Amino acid sequence: MAATDFRINITADIADADTSDGRCDADADRADEQCSLRAAAEQLLSLPAGKHRILLDRLPAGSRLRIEGETIRVPAGTELLGNTERLLPVTASTTAQRPLFAIEGDGGIRLSGLDIRLGSDAGSLLAMQDPQQSAGLADLRIGSTIATTQRAVPALRLVAGHVDCLRCRFVDGGSTAIDVRGGELRLVDSLVSDNRGADGGGLHITGGRVWLQRSEVSRNRSEADGGGIRQSGGELWMVNSLLRGNLAARGGGGLAISGGVAELQNSSVIGNVANANAGGEQIGGGLLSEGKAQVRLRNSIVSANRVLAMT
Repeated sequence: MAATDFRINITADIADADTSDGRCDADADRADEQCSLRAAAEQLLSLPAGKHRILLDRLPAGSRLRIEGETIRVPAGTELLGNTERLLPVTASTTAQRPLFAIEGDGGIRLSGLDIRLGSDAGSLLAMQDPQQSAGLADLRIGSTIATTQRAVPALRLVAGHVDCLRCRFVDGGSTAIDVRGGELRLVDSLVSDNRGADGGGLHITGGRVWLQRSEVSRNRSEADGGGIRQSGGELWMVNSLLRGNLAARGGGGLAISGGVAELQNSSVIGNVANANAGGEQIGGGLLSEGKAQVRLRNSIVSANRVLAMT
């Protein structure tokens, strides 16, 4: 299979001048190549399938990459590699809630070494909807451009396919950080913190399967149920993980589950807070389980959670 590397040397979001020439160059009038992220992706789409790389690791210190307007379409098999020791800042202002990246074709992509700030109208980092597609995310920070800005879409949305997150930080988001409706998500050595959503501050799970391993969901806030996690279907597996300091305006400060299965192994639910409604119902400072939901605790701790009574 063919393999091509493009090294990004400009931060502006500019289309490729000629996608048929095999060169990543957003400005054909200049003698030197002006290789933008969008131009590199467009060139790769015109090439045979292969293990391609887009390298973002040598932009000058202080650089801030911009993603604007339309979604950047990346062929399956591509790696987008930033700097894992000094994350590359990225400001995303795609319009009409379009996702930043979309995968073209069956297979997966890999993203690493980026500090992504989503604007108020930007879409998710990825909107995964194809069961034949996957994404490997590592050493990423994903949040909002302004922590107080209310966003309508999550940082990551998974409907189908498979996403692995290693050392990812979903922080300071103006919406639920992660929305899982299907497929499979694995968070390993990761953090979901300081996000605020309408229903589920950190994660909202309605289907699929979610694994949290050596990960933390903390200081998130929900305007309804599930300060840390809101689950109404699918499967949640927490292993050696922590739900701490989350707040729900209604029930389930740490986890509110009304459907599906949740199992906590060697995990802790500590210091979460829920509000009782006027009738004193829908509480559960740490955990709230309703309906046909199944919750299993194995060698886990639920402690120091509180319910704030309404006055």
